[in-house]
Amino acid sequence: MKFRFATQDQSYADFASGLVLRSSPGKSAFPVRLSREMFEQGRALLPSDVADRGCAIYDPCCGAGYLMSCVGLLYGNDIASIAVSDIDPAAVALARANLELLTVEGANARDSGLHTLFRAHENPAHAQAIESARALRGRIVEPPPIVRWFIADARDAGTMRAQLIETPELVITDVPYGRMDRWVDGTGEVLEAETAIQAMLSALDALLSATGVVALATDSDLKVTHPAFERCRQFKIGKRRLTWLVHRGDRSPR
Repeated sequence: MKFRFATQDQSYADFASGLVLRSSPGKSAFPVRLSREMFEQGRALLPSDVADRGCAIYDPCCGAGYLMSCVGLLYGNDIASIAVSDIDPAAVALARANLELLTVEGANARDSGLHTLFRAHENPAHAQAIESARALRGRIVEPPPIVRWFIADARDAGTMRAQLIETPELVITDVPYGRMDRWVDGTGEVLEAETAIQAMLSALDALLSATGVVALATDSDLKVTHPAFERCRQFKIGKRRLTWLVHRGDRSPR
């Protein structure tokens, strides 16, 4: 069995990208079922005291923040804080808008905007979005996780350290791969995926808690290894490979 936790393929219609949650133009949304599996398997690899009190999670390649927003809506009671970052300022702006849906104020603002659109256009899609917004608002927990978003290159430990408030304990990220979504640096130069992932893991080695966990979604052909991490679990599904790595750190983050 590939899935250990999200064993039932449920309907996630209310999470549809572009309905209530915003989407990045030209990019597909990460499957909600896979985001559940990445979080739950990652949490199971954390020390029990960390998992029980609520972990600090981080996505250094957040794009529009769709993956982490879904995780926050599904597991808000199990998360102390959420941090996301991306090298693209436009993506971070979308991620902020999505993550604000984890708060009552943000959800109400989105609901008001959808009602305005419906009154202006009477589009059935807007009516459906209003119903989905109501369903997602019912998932909000009080108090919600602390949320932070910022612009950073996932390979740059210094910038990430300066912006992070909580030491990340669980990293969940869908790294760039494929024709439509490639690794780029600050100048827009396209990077080789395997080299970029190694650089990202080296940066996370300097940031993660000593018992931290990294859950990665990559191209199915890429097997991820790094000397600072032990690969515990992996499986392929379609064009993706999911990999869980446990930090080998025996020290506090540098």
